[in-house]
Amino acid sequence: MRGDSIRQAYITTWMRDLSVKEMSATTGVPAGDLEKVLLSSMGNYREIAAFISSAGTDAATAMKILENISAKDLRDTPAEVLTDHLVNAPDISLYSDNELYYRYVLSPRIANELLSPFRSALKQMPPDLMEKFRSDAGNAARWIDTALTITGTDNYYGTPVIPAGVLKLHTSDPLSRDIFFVALCRTAGVPARLAQGTGRPQYYNKGEWHDVWFAGEDASEGIKAWVTFRSEAADHEPE
Repeated sequence: MRGDSIRQAYITTWMRDLSVKEMSATTGVPAGDLEKVLLSSMGNYREIAAFISSAGTDAATAMKILENISAKDLRDTPAEVLTDHLVNAPDISLYSDNELYYRYVLSPRIANELLSPFRSALKQMPPDLMEKFRSDAGNAARWIDTALTITGTDNYYGTPVIPAGVLKLHTSDPLSRDIFFVALCRTAGVPARLAQGTGRPQYYNKGEWHDVWFAGEDASEGIKAWVTFRSEAADHEPE
């Protein structure tokens, strides 16, 4: 079909104006790693290349950001959004576990929200308040309970509000509040996430992940249980 041929012709123009070899020599990032991420970014390759190139001596850290976002993020996200997370993230030297830092402090991806430059916005909060969040992430949850109005009806389409929007409006639906909590913790330097499977907000402290329950939520819903399946059949081969 003509539409397919036009699209393919456009695709063949990608990266013609960029030398991966030269970029590797400038940034110190292996050419194979650069080529992989740039090809994955498809038509957004100029933004991704600009982000990596502008990182200077932090190019390796910039690559870690790119490794911890989705393929769609690579195709959609402007360089300035990614740069916000690179320049405003806590120093990795403060952490003993690099992978924990890359995935749950440095990464801008939390749930299914639009990636946004939330660190620069949240860092405008009073320094003494951010220090309270840093010393005990439970303080962040308690602040959210008192500072935000939570509504389950006003976000008609259910699209998550970006963290900076939640801070500005002081109003949120439950999912956007949970995303905001994680963004607030990461900005303060506390590893945080939405737990896989349950979506429960969690922060990391003293070697463990801790669930967060906001006002009005039933913590008993988070009680863990295990189910064990045993087969009494002589043949234990799975079907």
